[in-house]
Amino acid sequence: MLRKTKRVAAIWMVMTLLLSLCPQLMFATAPSSSKAILSFSLEGTYGVIDESSHTINVTVPFRSAVTNMFEIFTVSEGAHIENHTSYSTRTNYSSSVTLKVVAEDNSEQLYKVNVIEGLSNLKSISSFSLSDPATTGFIDDEAYAVFLTVPRGTDVSSLKPSFATDGDVVKVGEDVQISGTSTQDFTHPVIYTVVALDGSTRDYLVTVNIQRVLSTDKEVTHFGLASLTSIGIIDETLHTISLTVPYGTNVSALVPTFITTGMRVEVFGQQQVSGEELHDFTSPVIYRVYDEANGHQDYSVTVTKAPQNASSSKEITAFRLDGVDGVIDEATHRISVELPNGSVRNPSTATFTTGDNSEVVRVGNEIQTSGQTMNDFTQPVIYTVFAENGLTQNYEVTVELSNQITSYNLSYPIQAAGVINEANRTITLDIPYGTNLSSTKADFLTTGDQVLINGVVQQSGVTENDLSLSPTVYAVDSESVSKPYQLILHVGLNPAKELTTFSVTNPQINGVVNASNHTVAMTVPYGTNVTALVPSFTFIGAKVKVDTLDQVSGVTEQNFTNPVTYSVYAEDATSLDYIVTVTIAAATATGNNGYVPSQPPIKEPTAAVFTPVVNIDKLEAFLNDKIQQAKTNPVHTEFSDVNKHWSQANIDLFVKLGVLSGYEDGTFKPDASITRAEFASIIAKVFTMDAAGTAGQLKDVTNHWASNAISALVSNGIIQGYEDGTFKPDRTISRAEIIAILGRIIDLKGIEKHEEASFKDINGSWNASEIQMAASIGLVEGRDANTFAPNAFSTRAEALTIILRALNMNPDLKSLLEQLQSSK
Repeated sequence: MLRKTKRVAAIWMVMTLLLSLCPQLMFATAPSSSKAILSFSLEGTYGVIDESSHTINVTVPFRSAVTNMFEIFTVSEGAHIENHTSYSTRTNYSSSVTLKVVAEDNSEQLYKVNVIEGLSNLKSISSFSLSDPATTGFIDDEAYAVFLTVPRGTDVSSLKPSFATDGDVVKVGEDVQISGTSTQDFTHPVIYTVVALDGSTRDYLVTVNIQRVLSTDKEVTHFGLASLTSIGIIDETLHTISLTVPYGTNVSALVPTFITTGMRVEVFGQQQVSGEELHDFTSPVIYRVYDEANGHQDYSVTVTKAPQNASSSKEITAFRLDGVDGVIDEATHRISVELPNGSVRNPSTATFTTGDNSEVVRVGNEIQTSGQTMNDFTQPVIYTVFAENGLTQNYEVTVELSNQITSYNLSYPIQAAGVINEANRTITLDIPYGTNLSSTKADFLTTGDQVLINGVVQQSGVTENDLSLSPTVYAVDSESVSKPYQLILHVGLNPAKELTTFSVTNPQINGVVNASNHTVAMTVPYGTNVTALVPSFTFIGAKVKVDTLDQVSGVTEQNFTNPVTYSVYAEDATSLDYIVTVTIAAATATGNNGYVPSQPPIKEPTAAVFTPVVNIDKLEAFLNDKIQQAKTNPVHTEFSDVNKHWSQANIDLFVKLGVLSGYEDGTFKPDASITRAEFASIIAKVFTMDAAGTAGQLKDVTNHWASNAISALVSNGIIQGYEDGTFKPDRTISRAEIIAILGRIIDLKGIEKHEEASFKDINGSWNASEIQMAASIGLVEGRDANTFAPNAFSTRAEALTIILRALNMNPDLKSLLEQLQSSK
């Protein structure tokens, strides 16, 4: 047994040694026969390999260097392309090339490579010309533009250009152009589009210019000296120019300055540059002026020295026109004359005096004689004074017709005096805040012929204008020359300052704001800690302060042990003080020695139950009547504090309905709180409700101004009053109470819901479900996305908006209200 085991082990050791030395004896595989080209590209362009036909097609860009192309390819593992190396070999592919792929087993496969040149991208115009008239265009290959010039008289609206191009087709717009055949209108530049074979395009802008007539002008209009103020006298008849220079001047080295209508000036065949060329004027010098047609005119220039004792005076000391003395500014050598409106400036004769009467005065080349020579003064005139020594001085004479606005004051709707700044031509007006400038009248005085605003001739104290955009006021003289004056309106800051509501939340108490006495009174329950109350308030103005500290509604804590003065500041920095007094109610003993408030108990209102009490036919008749009234006898009530308020359109509508009229001071107070009585009055008028019998009178409204409206709502089941038989008409109405009242007039459940509200502050509210329904039908919105504030006050503007939404729930009523709202 032992011998057999040793024999097996020896055989195993021999086999292991053989395998370690020659593993291929057991695991060697046959050579691969794979010989495919897996990818192939030339100069970065990949070819399309067709394995069934063993062809490769490579489409290269137009004009590629196909005779020397760089190859990149991959083949089957172990295979290679005979005589070709990827990333190395360059080959001539101007014709088809056959590649031999050799596999590991030395089997072969031939691939035919075809290189196809892409479509041409050439798109240039190489020539552009006309045969009638014969004209060759200049082609700017950088700007892609063609320029042609044709003789005067050529009809450029019908030309047939000939052109050559390396592109496929030429178009103007969508129309194909045929060289020498297609007619084109070159009144304005034309865009020719060349389309290449590959579809790319290039635009050429072709411009045809008409050759202008060459000018024959060649006059010298001015001749002077660079170093002296001497000016030459030009005699255009004799073509001579004469200058006089002071005694002692070196005339052999003078530098002339000149102005000419010609193309160039030459002296002795050398072109002259004004103010640069030095010449010897000891004898006359000939200046030759050439025109555009190369014609010329010679001028003989003579320079003469003045006598040694010649005067140097060259001043105008007095100037008068039509009896009006001119204002002479010797520093700037300007003379200004302002003639009465209606005076004639062309022609007009001036009288003048000079320094020592030795001077000669000219306008251009014409000698001026005081009191005799006439000139056109509608434009500035240059008077040149020649001293005896030859030096000169120019005076610019400006003559204007008197044309000023001397007074401009608003007379309607306010009295406002305008401050005129004649130098800057501005009229400044101080306008009180809230002034309606859409229809104004002004009293004015002008030295001109008339005054224009927006092209309309103004009549002082009569013509109405909209000055809200500060238009330009023009004074116009008798020659229709206008002078602008810019209106500058300084609108005052808002002076409004009023404390409209005042309350505390813990306990929930509303203060009574007395707008006349500027006081706020509030009674809190017995035991209230008045040293740390946080009041909430609304106000009209910029800010509220106690002493020097800014107050933030619902945030700033205050000690009301003694009356506190709240100062309301307007935007114009004026202020109004309100004295806030908080009284603690007296304690009243009960049978169990407890305490109850001294005021009567108030029961929470009950949720609304809809009852169809609105007579729609009667309401529609009421609205139709108001529409007719608006057409025949429109109501125009403008409150001073709603001009830019977000609810102005709604307020205007309720004015047209005749349900509100504002306060005696001309305001509406849109951001003030609304009382229960005010809201009841509006509801009764808008929904045309009358008292249904004598039942339902509440004991605290008998002599109240809104008693009829309150009785109508009580008798129709719209309001119920409090448990103690009162209505408390002067108490501010809350947002929750508004929803309760409207929920008894419109069917909240019967209107399509849009989106459920998610108010987080109405849980536990006595009419939470009604608030949710009202919000979901779009009747009311929250103070923000998650807050409704059911116990907060509603402003007058908010209340009107909610009522209007309630009316608009009925499509017929909405249509009538829109008609009324659009009526003027």
